Amino acid sequence: MKKAIKRLAIYLIAAVGPAVPTPTLRRWLWTRVTPRLLDTAVTKPGYRARKMRRVPVVVPCDPYVYTQANNYWCGRFFEEDLERYLLRTVSRGDTVIDIGMNVGQVALPAAALVGPEGKVIAFEPNPDLARLVAKFAAEQGLTQLSIRNVGLSDQSATMTLRVSIRETGLASFRGTADRQPSGEEFVCDVRVGDEELAGLALPGRVFLKMDVEGFELHALRGLSRFLAKVHHAVIEVSPEWIDANELFAFMRRAGFVPRRLTKSGLPGDEIGPVTSQANVLFVKP
Repeated sequence: MKKAIKRLAIYLIAAVGPAVPTPTLRRWLWTRVTPRLLDTAVTKPGYRARKMRRVPVVVPCDPYVYTQANNYWCGRFFEEDLERYLLRTVSRGDTVIDIGMNVGQVALPAAALVGPEGKVIAFEPNPDLARLVAKFAAEQGLTQLSIRNVGLSDQSATMTLRVSIRETGLASFRGTADRQPSGEEFVCDVRVGDEELAGLALPGRVFLKMDVEGFELHALRGLSRFLAKVHHAVIEVSPEWIDANELFAFMRRAGFVPRRLTKSGLPGDEIGPVTSQANVLFVKP
């Protein structure tokens, strides 16, 4: 009987979740309510196709993965400020460079936003995730999305990618981001971004999104020439893992002003190096 009740509740929440009106209610739903319903005897872990609420695209989600739960139940990004910024900023015919693609929560919607006239280039060293997102892109005819199964750094090398036992998104060349025992490990090609992107035709404005779990400075140093083409960037800055002062100084030398990314997706005030993990918006004056 309990299993039947859970199945019914899961079905109903999955149906009404996308209509939940506010971020606060959505977070309450997927952090407090749905974890009580998840039961491997009722819902098996694994990726399922889920529709986005505000972008006409389907993305892979696992209801047991924390950073994918908002996608799964409500059809929204885990980081809703980033979703709103993309919707406000990225237009048809633009270019998006997604470094640290993970399960394509940004790359797939971005491909729908830029349309066939635009381009999305996504970098993901985890071969399983690269294949997963490529499958979803092909099934939806998103030929404007190009996936590179490599990591980025300031020099070409072969490195070990360690994936958290809890979540595939917590993976880095510096080790697992959550200090938990690593799950899978992959030996990956790592290349210099300037070389990977050299000579490519990049239509429209160029947007850069980077989330590589503490490896951001290495990746940015390898993009020093390419950054001249970037109009705006959102970079996850984690002071626990990197020198935020050094990252901010590097981006300022490249001509960017760091701004707070507001909950509404609008650029906020200019900020200095952050003291806790945050998405920072870097724009050119």
